[in-house]
Amino acid sequence: MANARLSGAVPASSSSSYHPNGGNASEGKMPRSNMKRFLSLFGIISILHVCLTFIGSLALDKDNNDNLDAIMLLPQNFSEPILYDPLEPLDTTATNMAEVIQPIETVLIIATAPYSADHVMALWTHLECVTEGIDKVLISAPDTPWSREIIATIVKKFKQHLRDTNSTVINLDAAFYTNNRYDVGLWCDGLSLNLGFDGNDFADNATAAPRAIFLINDSSVSLRRYKSLTDRIVKSAQIEQTNQNNGNGNVKLVSLNGDLVQPGITKHYWVESVYRGLTPNGVSTFYQHSCTAEAGRACARKTGNAKKQCIVNRYEMSLSDSFPPSAVDAMYPTYLPKEWDASSWEETGGGIGPTDQWIRGRRYFRYLHEVHSFPLRKIKWPARGQPPPPKSQCLKLINDNPQFDKLPFPSTEAFEAFQEEMFKSESSL
Repeated sequence: MANARLSGAVPASSSSSYHPNGGNASEGKMPRSNMKRFLSLFGIISILHVCLTFIGSLALDKDNNDNLDAIMLLPQNFSEPILYDPLEPLDTTATNMAEVIQPIETVLIIATAPYSADHVMALWTHLECVTEGIDKVLISAPDTPWSREIIATIVKKFKQHLRDTNSTVINLDAAFYTNNRYDVGLWCDGLSLNLGFDGNDFADNATAAPRAIFLINDSSVSLRRYKSLTDRIVKSAQIEQTNQNNGNGNVKLVSLNGDLVQPGITKHYWVESVYRGLTPNGVSTFYQHSCTAEAGRACARKTGNAKKQCIVNRYEMSLSDSFPPSAVDAMYPTYLPKEWDASSWEETGGGIGPTDQWIRGRRYFRYLHEVHSFPLRKIKWPARGQPPPPKSQCLKLINDNPQFDKLPFPSTEAFEAFQEEMFKSESSL
């Protein structure tokens, strides 16, 4: 069509047409066949120029938006039978991201009551294997003489082994509190009393970078180095800074394990409390749910199993309800998803029941560990007759020879006195 319009400017049937230099076109004109070829070639070149310009503009738009599209396509829940192990590092070179992304400060709070060698071993394995990519580690422990002495010994020994092996020395601190809310109380005290978080800002908010908070306890042992959950939260925190869609749809709470299939075994969204990460916006939601004065009174003056069940229901099971479903995620499913084909493993390992949970250390745990390199195991191991627990690779700094049993653990009387002190601490609530 372009050739026809250009050729029409010089009608072929005209014996006398306009010449650009004036006068009659017959004077000094090129042969008509050459003129047609020239005009056709000129038309083709014009069309190519327009096409290339249009394609170039599309490519430019794509370059500017590829990074944004990629980071928005983070996996959600368990719609696909995949694990959420390391995603590609976020590319912050794009012009639409570089101006808004600040470095994310990462803080790991380890809640521990170091009254036995097993709990101290759990603490040590976490220090060795889940602190990569963490800027600050805070050990939050009960405020008792035996707790202070044991934690001081572990911190000193761990830092010394880091120096002796020329390893990166981490920012490691400890704080001690008295409350009767188990792990959640120690996490909240560390968050508010040590880090100065008031539900909205940290005490040094004017100068500090945005903080992502990670929470883990001493009920599990790290089996290998694991950084994927840290990467997942940091990446979500970076997206959060762009304020896309006012933060809607972005993950704010990620747990190592969760039941996020609806309707699922638990009939509601649930992320387990063994190991979790929170984006800066997610920290505020966690605080309002778990750390306010009102939240602290929720299970007050209950004892025994009633106390423990209240804490699980109030502070763990219901936490997901404080977030939109799209803001909650997990790295591994609590139960075997229907989409996962475990038949080849089950041929030799045995059938995995629909309610077999990883914390039991039975077939589903062994499947996760052997097939998907699951990074933790619970301290409490199944009854006699089950295979022994897998060996942790997170005691290398002490040559797999911890000798924690020589620490000054509390006597039965001292531990009972500690429990009584915790119960009395509720009188001020």
